[in-house]
Amino acid sequence: MKPTAAPLPEPLPTLPPSSAKVGQTIGNDQVAGIFDDIADLLEIEDANPFRIRTYRNAARTLRALTFEVAKLIVRGEPLPKLTGIGVDLAGKINEIVTTGDCALRQRLRTTLPLGLVELLSISGLGPKRVKHLYHDPGIETAQHLCQAAKEGRIRHLPGFGEKIEARLLHAGQKGIGRDRRLPLAFVALVALRLTEYLQQLPGIEADILEEGSLDLPDDILGRLDLVVGAVHSHFGLTLRQQTQRLLRAMDHRYFTILAHSLCWLINERDPLNLDLPVIIKAARQRGCCLELNAQPQRMDLFDLQCRYAKDEGVLIAIDSDAHRTVDFAYLQYGIAQARRAWLEKTDVLNIRPLKELKAFLSACSCSARG
Repeated sequence: MKPTAAPLPEPLPTLPPSSAKVGQTIGNDQVAGIFDDIADLLEIEDANPFRIRTYRNAARTLRALTFEVAKLIVRGEPLPKLTGIGVDLAGKINEIVTTGDCALRQRLRTTLPLGLVELLSISGLGPKRVKHLYHDPGIETAQHLCQAAKEGRIRHLPGFGEKIEARLLHAGQKGIGRDRRLPLAFVALVALRLTEYLQQLPGIEADILEEGSLDLPDDILGRLDLVVGAVHSHFGLTLRQQTQRLLRAMDHRYFTILAHSLCWLINERDPLNLDLPVIIKAARQRGCCLELNAQPQRMDLFDLQCRYAKDEGVLIAIDSDAHRTVDFAYLQYGIAQARRAWLEKTDVLNIRPLKELKAFLSACSCSARG
């Protein structure tokens, strides 16, 4: 059954050059790669061919440039006129350089089954073939692919045949279970442990106030194992004010995890104007962790930012932002995000057994108290 596409997001407005710190680490090839991903996902979704070609052509244009677009954006300079890149795509380039990803790619990834993205990594499968596999026999995972190939249900599809079916069976079997990144089956384990933590770890989400203090007194916070700090107001502060606000909050002796660091809501609210690399480095120095919020309207942090945190030695806590039991299903999106960032078990805070997690949090608290 063909999925119903979500409304497409508008490009983010241009942000001040000082807010584009993330862009200093993003090259043309990475921006082009995101456009290629969008084209692949649109093709699997059976979108308008002209729209698909637009993203592929833009990716080729970016790879052929002799200058880095991120450097222009960081300096606040407008992009020159580029072949095949109009106002909409220029806005998306600015968004990718500024935030590390594109809302459209995030939305497409949450619209399509997660396994389809993994099928693209199997030798011999491109977006056209994945589209046929998905829309005709309903294949969504490598396991489904192997089963269908064994039953001879692939050879009759357009562009396949017996030889390709045999090659796909071999490639699919070879790929299953080989990936070092977090496996999709890991979702159930994370959901189980998160539920266990909610029941057994006394914790709270505290508001980070405008000046960086937490909205609860120390005599309450000191009795808790887990203190998650989050911004829920004053989103319009300057880059310096917002960055200092979070740094002061993270300096609090009971602070454990910074939640949804960017604070954006897809199609509703722009990301905070803050120096995220400085925040990530401060988290390493202070022993804090960062949340990967898997709520589909947030998807905060992006994969590139999670990878940056990993490289800096900062642990990631994958969270569904659940307000109802059914919301735990959102964890699959967080797991997929972690996979794209090449996170491993040692990089994720809440994969630890409960006893080990308590010991870790206790050590962090003792260290923070001096």
